[in-house]
Amino acid sequence: MNINDLKLTQFYLNQRKVDEVSEWLDDVSVKNTIISVILYDDQFYIVDGHTRCFVAFQKGVIDIPVEIYDIDNTSVEMQLYLDCIKWCEQEDIYHINDLSHRILGEAEFEKLWIERCQSHMEDIQDARDADIAYREHLKHKVTYTHKEVMKHFNL
Repeated sequence: MNINDLKLTQFYLNQRKVDEVSEWLDDVSVKNTIISVILYDDQFYIVDGHTRCFVAFQKGVIDIPVEIYDIDNTSVEMQLYLDCIKWCEQEDIYHINDLSHRILGEAEFEKLWIERCQSHMEDIQDARDADIAYREHLKHKVTYTHKEVMKHFNL
């Protein structure tokens, strides 16, 4: 797939990973470097392989192999990806080359990206758990008439 047609779900890169991938990725190895994407709203979004895609683009590669990641559209993981897409748009990150000035050291990447995603995923899961609990509560909700309440409290 043409790299220019791929959208992003990540707006930072890890410098260590960029350096490591830069050492081994070349015109031959890129053919075996599969980028995982999701198809959402008629667009392909990278979900695994931002660093490999970035390094390939920096080395002049335009076409890169992709696989469509089979994901449940109602999953917590998919909700995280959708929120990551929004974050990228808010940061004006639309193309893999937009990451060229957003490469961070290991600790900073961990704090600004990994922890953000982990925390947000926990928030999504907590919200879903609360929603499920509330819906379960509603199933067992008992409604009393005014007369029944008056009788119960001897009024």
